[in-house]
Amino acid sequence: MSLVNCQLFNQMPSTQGSSVLDLGCGTGVLSFYFLAKNSVRQLLLSDISYRTLGNCLFNIVQNNQMVEDVDSIKFIHSDMFTEINKNNLQYDVLLANMPQTPFPVDGVKLDKNGGRDGIKYNKIVLE
Repeated sequence: MSLVNCQLFNQMPSTQGSSVLDLGCGTGVLSFYFLAKNSVRQLLLSDISYRTLGNCLFNIVQNNQMVEDVDSIKFIHSDMFTEINKNNLQYDVLLANMPQTPFPVDGVKLDKNGGRDGIKYNKIVLE
């Protein structure tokens, strides 16, 4: 995790007992850092890649000392908010670390393609 992200987490107010969505969860590192400082009612980890979700699950199992209640953790395969909205899932806190690498062409690897300007997914999150 970058120094900037660590500094942002350190400045966040306590969100004890909240429902958290980690959109584009990747390895789950944002959730791990968040869980180190907050207990949550529910943690929903979402990613477009089944393989990535599997890796994230592996990381949670390997680092389960940071997770008090494993039953509060759910995974969902979703392209951004598609399945979250379709299932009317609610959350109090949104964690998101979207791909930010600019690519001149669409269709390049989803986990690295931030669109032509590098902020394609950030725009969706902020809408």
